Parts: sequence; structure tokens; C-alpha cells
Amino acid sequence: MPSALNYSGGSPLSLKVIGHNAGTSMDGVDLVHVHFTQDSPRTPLKMQLLHYGEFPMPKKLKARVMKLIKENKTTPEEMAIVNIQLGEVITDAVKWFAQKNNFSLASDVDLIGGQGQTIWHLPLPELFEGNQSRAHLDMGEIAIIAAGTGVTSLGNFRVSDMALGRQGCPLFAALDSLLLSHPTLNRAVQNIGGIANFSILPRGAVEECYDFDTGPGNVFIDAAVRYFTNGQQEYDKDGAMGQKGKVDQSVVDRVLQGPYFVHDIPKTTGRETFGDRMAEDICDEMLARGATPEDCVATITRITAQSLADAYERWGPPGGVDEIYMGGGGSYNSNIINYLKERMPNTRIVPISEIGIPIGAKEALGFALLTHECFVGRPMIVPKRTESDRPGVVGQIQPGKNMYRIRQHVAQCRKSHAKCDQSRPCALCKRRGIECSLCQDVTFTALEFKAPAAGFLKDFVSKPVGGPVTATFVDETEEVADLYQVTNASLEASSVSSDEHPTPRPVLSSHGCPVTDATDAFFLWRYIDFIGPRFDMFDDAPRYFSTVVPQLALNDPLVLLACVAVAARQYSLVNDQQQHNHEQALTYYNAAIHLLSKRLQDSGPDPAVFASCLLIAHCEMVESKATAWDLHLKGTGDLLKMHGWHGMSGGLAQASFWIYCRMIILASLCAGKPAALEPKEWIPGDVFSDPPTWTLKPWQKKVVFLLGMVHDFWSRTPDDMDQHAKQPHDARWKELEAELIRLQCQAPAVCSPISILPPNGEDNPFQSVRYLNGPVAAAWQMLHTAFLILTICTPSSQASSRLSVLSSPDVSRRAQMYAHQIVANSLVNRCTIAWANAVQLLTIAGQCLVVDAERNACIRVLRGIQQQTGWNTRASIDRLGAAWENGWRYEFRGRHSAVGQVDAGKLLYHVWLGEERSPS
Repeated sequence: MPSALNYSGGSPLSLKVIGHNAGTSMDGVDLVHVHFTQDSPRTPLKMQLLHYGEFPMPKKLKARVMKLIKENKTTPEEMAIVNIQLGEVITDAVKWFAQKNNFSLASDVDLIGGQGQTIWHLPLPELFEGNQSRAHLDMGEIAIIAAGTGVTSLGNFRVSDMALGRQGCPLFAALDSLLLSHPTLNRAVQNIGGIANFSILPRGAVEECYDFDTGPGNVFIDAAVRYFTNGQQEYDKDGAMGQKGKVDQSVVDRVLQGPYFVHDIPKTTGRETFGDRMAEDICDEMLARGATPEDCVATITRITAQSLADAYERWGPPGGVDEIYMGGGGSYNSNIINYLKERMPNTRIVPISEIGIPIGAKEALGFALLTHECFVGRPMIVPKRTESDRPGVVGQIQPGKNMYRIRQHVAQCRKSHAKCDQSRPCALCKRRGIECSLCQDVTFTALEFKAPAAGFLKDFVSKPVGGPVTATFVDETEEVADLYQVTNASLEASSVSSDEHPTPRPVLSSHGCPVTDATDAFFLWRYIDFIGPRFDMFDDAPRYFSTVVPQLALNDPLVLLACVAVAARQYSLVNDQQQHNHEQALTYYNAAIHLLSKRLQDSGPDPAVFASCLLIAHCEMVESKATAWDLHLKGTGDLLKMHGWHGMSGGLAQASFWIYCRMIILASLCAGKPAALEPKEWIPGDVFSDPPTWTLKPWQKKVVFLLGMVHDFWSRTPDDMDQHAKQPHDARWKELEAELIRLQCQAPAVCSPISILPPNGEDNPFQSVRYLNGPVAAAWQMLHTAFLILTICTPSSQASSRLSVLSSPDVSRRAQMYAHQIVANSLVNRCTIAWANAVQLLTIAGQCLVVDAERNACIRVLRGIQQQTGWNTRASIDRLGAAWENGWRYEFRGRHSAVGQVDAGKLLYHVWLGEERSPS
């Protein structure tokens, strides 16, 4: 009987999948037959490995593909033929696999999915010459597989991952973490195929996994063996040939100084970097110096082994790795394993077969899971330490003869257990008068592998429940302002009436206990992963918004609602405002607003309310809804004034205060208007005392303070002033300049640049300065913004106009320098924590740019910020376009100035005017 698929709330999901993988070594096709079951959307997903097999790659086709890759030369005809032939090989492999294990493709397989043969993988174009984009090509046409087997087939997982802003490989950190994450042990899953990669699984957190390619695995070793045996032997079986040779350590050290090995993670690679020709060149060099073939193989094997050990030391978890589970063909090479044991004596190194997974099966098993999740429409866990934390479904579906049958089952409405017409509500539910649950997505799943020594695994997030709701943001209305009338307003006057704004309220778990509702838990964890670190950017331990606030959320419904509201908003923005995600975020937001209005009537000084105000304001902040954002911040300012909170209050109140200061600067920066709270009110006595020795966090706070002072100076500078007012104004300008220069010189060592590289064409027309991490980069960007604003405020003589001062070569040059530093910072330091702080700074700096390539780079990074963080940058991009297109918009309407005719002084003048002072 065909496997039954019923994706409903009360009936089980049962799906049998063949996963396949043609590795970089081109030895053959690995195949697994896996049974996935799930009793309901709220119960764990279970996985049972039924069969495993290896189908050899035909030698003639392998030689053709190897020649194509090695020579990097082909024709469209050959590429088309190879794509079809590889699809036929995978089809033959699947049929052989089913016949060998006595199961039917028609009745025992619902889906086939996996990786074709990688031809070219270019995830890091910066390591190659020329202007290239990230790219990937693997061959093995899935249309051929679907037609040849009759089974719906999936592929293109790597390209899909690249489309989400990542590198396309490795793809299995989530699977590895689900299988092997441990509460007290740091673990790693090591795969040594043609290319070596590993997944790091930090103790106690499934979602903290990360993975990358370390470099060559078997690809060099296999190439050397083929070279010395004239193709008669494909690999060094059990490392026998390498055992007879002597390692030339000088060659190993030289190779490991190459650009890929020192490149920071995330990174991935392939034969385009570590191909046969490179291995043969190493062999020729050694032979010319009197080495034997065995010496060459031993040395090349050591390159793989040492690159692995070096990678664990450089990028492993704090405290090192306790256990490594080995997979892939290289796991049989005793030379690699023995070297790792020698370098890592305190690490337990065992084959992954110890948990019941065959050594060659894991990658195919990973593709089986990706195939399953793609078909049911759920994104996998996004590993840490990637360029993009954007979740998404990866893969491409090619329907087979069974597509209609399985789609019928998947589309069933959960409550009616009947075929659904996909409308909302569906016609059947409407006729029956029952609630329709179409579009409710599976939330938490877990994985069970039916194998020796493998038990029930931890829950992990796939996608939150998101049924239809009706809700609206309280946006740019008087309700936002009324919300903060906390001193003498009654509850009736200040709260947002639920009668006026009827919205379904999210059902939250009982406070005082761990969260038990799946959707709340999903967004609370998303808050911990994404939002908390942004807020704690300049905070010392205990990092209040990452650690203390989530604990408060378990005891305070307002804090919990604020956390999940801001996380839900960010999630909807990075998922392209999908309707159910958007509505869900609105629901949480309105519930948080409603509860906040009640809590504000309590006159007691509660820092938890302060923190909640900031989180709710952030919902407007990330959407760039300036009016509502400004009203929230003004109301929050009234709250902190009433309770006397300031920059030295201590605890959560102090942490919240400095975040509030950053927010009000960013909110008022582009407008050129005074912030909601003057900097002189930030610290008692209006003096930020310098410590005897500067450390990072105080230095970062001083940067915020000085940017606030400079911004306040700029926003309160009148267009014209008499001589009496001008003298103290100019003296204050000099004081601020001296303060900025002194703080710049006092930057602690941790703030020093890690690398400084020259401009690199149009993709990066600026000098590239890379800093240690996002918070350091963000602090420098704010400091350079302070310098830029102060430069625009350069005092003028009594007879000189502001425009003439800004057009002077010295002022224009300095302003351009700071603008370049600000934009280049975000272009090079691609960290979401820093990017979330950068939008307004880039908008100020971008308006000063003159050269077309510089402007394009600024727009490109703003678009990247929106894609990765969810921060709406469209208004900033529109503003930049208007500023560049109409340089004289405020004074000479209708005049058009082309890019080549732009006067930097005029651009600076319009920045100096700001929105508030610019004529309409």
C-alpha cells in the first residue's frame, strides 16, 4: 500500500523518502531510505533509517566529469549531456537500491531528493580574481529522476540556500545537532568526503550549532593516488600508501598558509579551489626534490589532517571539543585519525556508526530530511555564524506520477479531515459551520532515529503556528501618545480600549513557569537569538536584555508579550511580510500595547516596564515608522524622568537607559532635530568622567554620549547668529572636536582594526577596515558619524555663508573621508548586530557621497540590512535617491543635477539643513 500522507491535526503524517548524495570525491552515489512520521503538528517528527547503500559511479562518466572540472573548459552541448547522464545514473542508483533491498518505488517511496554531482561551487568569490557573484552548479537533472522513477523528486538545495544569503554548504548542522547535541558536552560531527567539513554542537543548545568546510578532505589524496597509479587505484585504502611515506612539513605549512585556510568562517569550498591540478603540482614539486610517491601521499594526507586540527583550535567552541563523530570515506584513513588523536588527546574520536548511522550515510540522510521539510513547507534551523539568519524553505520540487496523490493528502484541512479547496476559510468548513485551520503550520518538532544508542532527541523550532487573525498596529495615532500619560491620567483615559481595537489575544503560558505554548516559545527563543544581542550591543555582563529580560518574561506577562511581539515583528519582516506572519505580529503587538497601558498606571518605578517600552518601540523602529516611533520614545522619556532613571542608575534601568539614548539619537538624527532627552540629562552632573584605563564598554558608552552631544549641538545651531552668540558657539565646537579626537586616541586595544585593505573596484570602492566584532564596528561607526556631523557644523566667519564653508576643499574633504568610513564599515563588517544600528548612520553618510560607485555600494548594503535583519530601509533608500537626484531641491525647485555635476558642498549643505530646517 502507498504510504499514507495526512497533514491534519488529528491524523499522522507518514512519508518515506530516498535521500541521495554524489560527493566531491565522485566515488559514487550514497543512498538512504528513511521513514518520517509525525502524529500531529504539535508532536515530534520521528525518523527511522530503513536501508543504506552505495552505487558506484560509472568510470567513463566519472572520467568525463573529472576532465571537465580539471580543465575548467567545456561546451554547452557537453554540459547539457552530462547533466542528463548524471540524472540517469542517479535514477539507475535509486532503482538498484530498491531492488537490492526488496522494496517498491511505487508503494514504499513518496519522495526522492538529494545532491547531484557538484561541478562548480563559488561561495567566496573574493578569493578569486575578477568580478564574480556567488554561484553553484551541480548536475543530475531531477526531471530525469522523477520521470525515470515515477516519484516526485527534489534538488537544488545548495542554490536555494545561497538565495537566502548563505553559502550553500554545508547544510547539515541542524541534523547533526538534533542527532548529537548534548547538555554537558561540546561535540562535533566531522565529515571527510572529497572536501572536509564539520558541525560544531556547543553544549546544551540545539540552536547554537554552526558548520563550515575546513578544506580538502580526500580530494587531494585521491588525486595523488590516481596520479601515481595511472588511474588504476582511486584512493589510498586505509591510508596504506601514506603510512609508508615521510611527511614534508615545510610543504604542509606552506599550503596551510593559503587564503582559504586563514579566511574567517563562515566559509565553504570545492574542487574549484582544491582540485586535482593543485595536488599534482604539489607532487611534482616534491618529486623534483627527491621525494617518493609515498612521501607525496603522506604529505598530502597531513595537509588534510592538520587543516582539521587547526580548524578545531581556531574555530571550535570555548573549552574545546569533547567528542568528535567521524563520517565520510576519510574516516577510514588511519593517518588522519591518528594525527587528530595526537593533536587532540583530550577529545574522544569515534565513528558516527557508534550511534547507528553508517559512516557513508550521513550526507544522504541530511538530504532526506531536507527533502521532507521542503515538501511540507517548513524551514530548517539556521545555524549560527552564517552571513544570513533568514529562515527559508530550501529545495526545488519536480513532480512525479505520485504528485497528485501526496498533494491531496497534504492539503487536507486539519479539523475536517477532508480535501480542502485552499480558500480561507475553506468551503467545506464554511458549510459545516466549523473553524477552519487551513494555514496552521507545524511548530515544534523533534527527531527520533531508530538505531542502536540513539534515543529521543530534543525539540527544535521549524515554523510557528499562524492561523488567520484580525489585527492592526496602533500606528501613528494619538493612542500611542495617550498611552504614556502616566502622571495623572486615569485608566479609562490612557488605555487603549479593547472595544475600539478588537484583536484576538495570544494565549501565553502561565507566568512563573517555563513557556509551554509552542508559538510563544518559538518567538521567545527568536528574541533571545536575535533581538536581545542587538539591545545588549554596548552592555557589560550580565547582558540584561539577553539574559535577565528572558527570565523576567517567565514571571511578567508584559515583558513576555513585549519580547514575543518584537521577535514576531522581526520574523515577519525577514520573511517578506507573509500574511499570517504579519497578522501574528500585529496580534502580539496590540496585546502588548493593551497590557502596557494598564501597567503604566502603576506609579512604582519598575525597570521591567521601562524595558518593555523599549521593546515595543522597537516594533515601530524596525519598520521605520517615524511618527509612532517618536511618540513611543517621547512617552518613554516622560516615564524615565518621572522615576529619575539615568545613565548611572544601575541594573536593568541603567542598561535600558543607554539603549534608550541610542534609540533617541537614531530617531532624530536624520531629521536634524533635538532628541527627546537632552544629553545633559543623561548623567548626573552632565559629566561623563573618564576612567583611569579605558575598557571597551565604558568607551562605547562615551561614544554614544559624545554623539548625543554633537547631535544636540547641531540640532540647536541656528541658521544665523550674531557675533555675541557666535563666540561661545565656536568655542563649544572646538571643545567637542577636542573631545572626539581624545576619545578616538583613547580607544582600547580591542578596538584596533583586525585588517585594513585597499579599495577593490566598484564592489567596494572604499578602504576596508575590519574590526573584531559587531559591537566594536558599531561604536566606530557612531564615532565617525559624530565627526561627520561636527565637520558639517564647522564654524563660519561672519561674512561666509554656511554653503561656502561646506564647499571649501578642506571641509568637503574631511566630510567625504568620514562618510566613506561610515559606509565602508557596514560594507565590510557584515554583522547583524552592527547592521541593526547602522541604517540612520548610513542615511546621513550616504547623502554626502558624490561618486556613483560609492552610492551604489551604500544602496547595496542598505538592501542587505533589510534582507538579513528585517529593518525597513526603503525610506532611507528613497531619501538618498531624492537627495542625489535633486541636490537643490530646497532652494531651486525644478533644477536637475546629474551625478557628474554634483557639488559636494551642496550635498553637505542639505545634510546640515536636515528635514526639520529644510523648506517644504
